[in-house]
Amino acid sequence: MNLILSDDLKLPLEAVTRTFSILAMKGVGKTHCGVVMTEEMLKAGQNVIVIDPIGVWWGLRSSKDGRSEGHSVVIFGGEHGDAPLEETAGETIASAIVQNNFSAILDLSQMRKGAQVRLMTAFAESLYRLNRRPLHLMVDEADAFAPQRPMKGEERLLGSFEDIVRRGRARGLGVTLITQRAAIINKNVLTQTEVLVCLRVMAPQDREAVEAWIEAHGTEKEKESFTNSLASLKRGQAWFWSPGWLDLFKLVQIRDRETFDSSATPKVGQVASKPRKLSRVDIARLGQQIQATVEKAKENDPAELRRQIAALKKEVAQKPIAKPAAPKIEKVLIFHERDRRLIHKALDAFNRTENAVSATLKGLRSIHEGLEKLLAKSVQSSAPITSVKKPWLPPPARRDPSPRTGVVHGDQENGVPPPGELKILRAVAQHAEGTSRDQLTVLTGYRKSSRDTYVSKLFGKGLIALGPDGQLHATTEGLKVLGPGFEPLPTGEALREYWLNHLPPGEKKIFECILGDYPNPISRELISEQTGYLKSSRDTYLSKLASRKLIEAKMAGMVVASPKLFE
Repeated sequence: MNLILSDDLKLPLEAVTRTFSILAMKGVGKTHCGVVMTEEMLKAGQNVIVIDPIGVWWGLRSSKDGRSEGHSVVIFGGEHGDAPLEETAGETIASAIVQNNFSAILDLSQMRKGAQVRLMTAFAESLYRLNRRPLHLMVDEADAFAPQRPMKGEERLLGSFEDIVRRGRARGLGVTLITQRAAIINKNVLTQTEVLVCLRVMAPQDREAVEAWIEAHGTEKEKESFTNSLASLKRGQAWFWSPGWLDLFKLVQIRDRETFDSSATPKVGQVASKPRKLSRVDIARLGQQIQATVEKAKENDPAELRRQIAALKKEVAQKPIAKPAAPKIEKVLIFHERDRRLIHKALDAFNRTENAVSATLKGLRSIHEGLEKLLAKSVQSSAPITSVKKPWLPPPARRDPSPRTGVVHGDQENGVPPPGELKILRAVAQHAEGTSRDQLTVLTGYRKSSRDTYVSKLFGKGLIALGPDGQLHATTEGLKVLGPGFEPLPTGEALREYWLNHLPPGEKKIFECILGDYPNPISRELISEQTGYLKSSRDTYLSKLASRKLIEAKMAGMVVASPKLFE
């Protein structure tokens, strides 16, 4: 049996245990291509696990027109979940899938970034350890799980996906990595995939990432015809390139999907359509552990508690008062009143529980917002550039002087200013186009009072001057003081790499996000969605990146990477 992806492309069923990478800019059909592959595998009776960070794959459960059932795929988490998805359930879900042999979607769209990392680390490690049957892992937004530069805490996650891509076939595991951020997906993982599926790609850094796969697998002749066509491919057009396994190099038009298009972008002024019918899932088939998780979530659901309370209240209100015979009336009335008191006591307990749950949730949200604000303040008061030792700024032998103490260090006899002034001078000289005082605060981490003291002393020594543009510039004398060993900032790709290696984690994550969309601007809301940062933290990092002149603001809340990074 073959997997039919287009009129002129059929893949062998063996594709279930092979490795693919689908690369494309947003909006040209990369998720569509992954859905069609998934449909074909499910039709062939194979199991597929979809990792869905944005909540758009649930349409597999309904027909194309939404009027009949689709595939019987279990959904964990998200708005359409059959079972909840908790960050501690990774091993449990992997074990249930292996033991009970079913297909599933892990909808991570309502989980924060840290929770996603913890869940997927345990899930991927357990799946690799336990699985022995043919099973395909379809990973959307794969750069989030196999990043080029993993942040602290993401190293195990990257390692588990590298194991699945490189050695998973021996355990029955195949994988498809889908990403619009080819520049930031891990190249050690990307180049190990056997089939490159490439739709329209325009950003220079993403094309460079595609070339990394070509250098590992393709020929110069194929590379030329391939790269020349990438920017002009129509929606749904894709190159399938498999030099080793299929000996395939072909441009095809992916067929229409057969299930409901739940990833379609809503049009302005229109309400997104919803399917009338979804395929049903037998929760009992998922295993006792999953059933227990579903029941536990139902018991703790505030909506379910309110439903039970309302039912009890209705029962009390409708309960008739019996009219017993005269000799027994006193005893019966006493029992009846006691019964009512017990029921009301139970109702009060339910109300207190509901209020306690609501208060706890509210308190947790307040704590979270407070921590975000503290994080933002700590970033503002830190020294982003100097927090990492840089080759162009030698580490001082002792702490910088405080302007209030009057203590002065440095080699005054040879004209070398003390460390605090030297740090300001270096920061000014690194930016030949000029530097503002506010930018110096970001670059050096000095507070306004210390910064202005150092700037004043450098003015007095003739090492810096105020240009006609109102910016601070290093004078010829200032450059002489820095000596021949001083190197200005690099240009082009080297400059981008420099900042990615020197930015603090929060700024770096947002900077990578903005670089990935260059030359197109990206909205602040999309940045929050892709990074998981709340508005306060996000805007703090954006403000710092703007002060470093690494990004530029556009209209309607859009930002874009500075063109100088690509000169």
